[in-house]
Amino acid sequence: MTIKMRVRKCPTDDLALTNCAILSSNALNGLDIKHLLVKTGPAHHFVFSVRNHPSLKTDEIAFALSQRKWAKLSLDQEVEVQQFNFNNNQFIGSITFAADFQSKKNQTCEPLNTDHMAREFSIQFSGHAFTRGELLVFKFDDDKGKSHTLALTVTSILGIDLSLATNPQAVSHMKPIEIDAGQLLPNSVIIFDKAEDSVLNLIGKSKGKSSYRSIINPDWDFQKMGIGGLDKEFSGIFRRAFASRVFPPEFIEQLGMKHVRGILLYGPPGTGKTLMARQIGKMLNAREPKIINGPQILDK
Repeated sequence: MTIKMRVRKCPTDDLALTNCAILSSNALNGLDIKHLLVKTGPAHHFVFSVRNHPSLKTDEIAFALSQRKWAKLSLDQEVEVQQFNFNNNQFIGSITFAADFQSKKNQTCEPLNTDHMAREFSIQFSGHAFTRGELLVFKFDDDKGKSHTLALTVTSILGIDLSLATNPQAVSHMKPIEIDAGQLLPNSVIIFDKAEDSVLNLIGKSKGKSSYRSIINPDWDFQKMGIGGLDKEFSGIFRRAFASRVFPPEFIEQLGMKHVRGILLYGPPGTGKTLMARQIGKMLNAREPKIINGPQILDK
């Protein structure tokens, strides 16, 4: 049965954190519905888990801002709604999220344990419906009791067929497949990746392998440094300041290594300090730093 409803704002902040579509308990003939299929156009449909709230009318459906952004819903828009049930092959074996802080003012460089995050996420959202590309909000307390709110994007869902679980021979050959939408199980594998340009510091075994970009420009020719007579000095700087950054972040974390945070060049004028800094900036696979003289800082 398909009915038409009007889009409304989520009635409370707590309900917004559930990442559910909110209905009146009397909507859809008062049926106890777990998941909904919301159609916004001929080729646009989205799956949501459902919660109830008494402030809504029977022809109203409420969404949080992140959900409206993902499904491109506007307030008072009319949508078609119907009950949705997952097939046996639409249960989530593993799901991967791209994570970032929801608000820039609450950003921190403190490490967040992804194993703890995965446990909290599983407790909050077991049985929840997720769709690839979905935007959602995840609020949790870390190991120290500090609260964090993250913006998550579903990047990958691998599904498993539960109908094969009772067949031991089938289970041994069962392979997860990519699916567009699925239902989270209590033992689903949850993986958190750092979103592009995010300052999140993720640690733990539930962290995906970050895309690694070498800090050294691959097109750089070390024979063209143009630092005459300073080969030995530059070699020392490179070894002490940049050698650890050549390795992938996962390798550095396993070894418990710490990167050098900076290096100080000092000496009388004309000894090549500025030239070395400028050449190092060109060598790195990053935005070239701005080089200024010390007295210029005092002039400002």
